[in-house]
Amino acid sequence: INFTLQGGARVRFELCKTDLARIRMVPPGEEFIANEPYIIARYDWPDVGGAVTDEGAYIRIATGEMVIRAVKSPFRLDFYEEDNVSLITTQSRGSRMSWDGSARSVSFDLDAAGIKEHFYGCGMQFAYFDLRGQNIANWQAFGRRNNLTGENEVVNPLYWSTAGYGILLHNMYRSVFDFGKADP
Repeated sequence: INFTLQGGARVRFELCKTDLARIRMVPPGEEFIANEPYIIARYDWPDVGGAVTDEGAYIRIATGEMVIRAVKSPFRLDFYEEDNVSLITTQSRGSRMSWDGSARSVSFDLDAAGIKEHFYGCGMQFAYFDLRGQNIANWQAFGRRNNLTGENEVVNPLYWSTAGYGILLHNMYRSVFDFGKADP
């Protein structure tokens, strides 16, 4: 499932399992990077039988366990339980998925489902366990002793939330995850 955003960036959805979607974005004029074996070990997912329907204001991508709403204007992603009513998480209303000419950008609302979220992951760093309220630079800092900056010693652009979802930012670029430091 492919979308072309305002400005020419493209977004691609691949349903891997009924509760797992791979979502990628490329800037205008670029092609999607070929599958690589370094972060993702499997790309040959069986067909999950998802349904795609145009609901007017959004495209509904549904499986037996979740619904992703790809809101058309401005483009953003909302994730729901299979009932299409119970919100899991949503992109921030003020910050849509975009390409600003130099960086990919996407952010999600804190506590979107009404649950106070805590976040874990983003590789090995020694400053924080619970990432809520932090800004984590996800790039290789290479073994600095006593590194308490929140920069990663071993990069893994994956985090999970106590609200019951996880996000893997599958890319090779410096990434910054704001878990409520800028907007608690």
